[in-house]
Amino acid sequence: VHGDFRYSKEMKLCLRTARSISTLILSSAFPNGKIKPELPFLAAAANKLGSKQSQLILFNAIKNIDYQKEFSKISGFGNIQVHLQGEGKTPFTIDQACKVVSSALKSTPSFTHVLSGHNSFGKDIIPRLAGEFNVQPITDVIAIYGPGEFERQIYSGNAIARVTSSDPLKLLTVRGHRFATGSKDKFTTPSTFITSIIEQQESSKLMKNLGISESDSSHSKLDTAKIVICGGRGIRKKEDFQLLHEIASKIPSSAVGASRGAVDDGFASFEQQVGQSGKCLDSEIYIGVGVSGALQHLAGIVDVKTIIAINTDPEANLVKVADYALIGDASKMLPELLQLVAKLKKQIIQQANFC
Repeated sequence: VHGDFRYSKEMKLCLRTARSISTLILSSAFPNGKIKPELPFLAAAANKLGSKQSQLILFNAIKNIDYQKEFSKISGFGNIQVHLQGEGKTPFTIDQACKVVSSALKSTPSFTHVLSGHNSFGKDIIPRLAGEFNVQPITDVIAIYGPGEFERQIYSGNAIARVTSSDPLKLLTVRGHRFATGSKDKFTTPSTFITSIIEQQESSKLMKNLGISESDSSHSKLDTAKIVICGGRGIRKKEDFQLLHEIASKIPSSAVGASRGAVDDGFASFEQQVGQSGKCLDSEIYIGVGVSGALQHLAGIVDVKTIIAINTDPEANLVKVADYALIGDASKMLPELLQLVAKLKKQIIQQANFC
């Protein structure tokens, strides 16, 4: 080829179809800079695609964390880019993150898949990238059968669709915990290394962060808690809702969640909301106290191992799907439950396998 040849957008997409599977994984650190527990699962999901190498872009990192040490505990990544927050711990706006990823995809046409967790970050960035590259995003993936065949949840988790995609660049959000790591996972890149640590770029003209609000660190435990105690609108007083926190404080690896009704009533923050528009749980035990069980809420607990309902209504949706149910007034049961947990605290700690 003679002259100044540059790949067009279409040519780059065509090249992706002729190359081996190569995956770009996107994640954003917690506000304290710690990496999220989803990363090993995302690497395992990429392995299911048949990816020979997985590269990672991590946003919102902070300077005083040794990420080389953090990533040495995780297998499955090749090159890793760590993007630091701006001065004053100003996090990336989503359009800044999009520019970084878009640049990476355009400069490296070998990428065939982009993965992110099915969380607020993934649900924000993946559709934006899909619009820019004119491809169909595939969200809420729970199983991977090959580079172009997936299972995803639809209708608030009440149905599962098996879909195929012929797009040369596939953009996915996945429920990471569905892709458990284990000895069967054979990664071609068993060790990880950081290729670059990049300072935050100029602020976007379209979006601006007005500030960052530090929330109760216990709220982030919903992502990793083995036991979740969730309060609903059936808890009529904020003082009674506080009893949930007291109970959780006495149980190892537990956290407090809330239904949308409880959040709307001001009993809990949005970060504690469980459901389609909040957190999706994969805990061992879920205890719903005064939760009616709207479809949007049930969508957030479909992966829970054991569901326990406490409700005055034996016909409530949550009671119908629960493994165990206690029919009665939550405001009367909670003080008794607190006393019982306090009495059995030592036995609970000794016998809990998920301590």
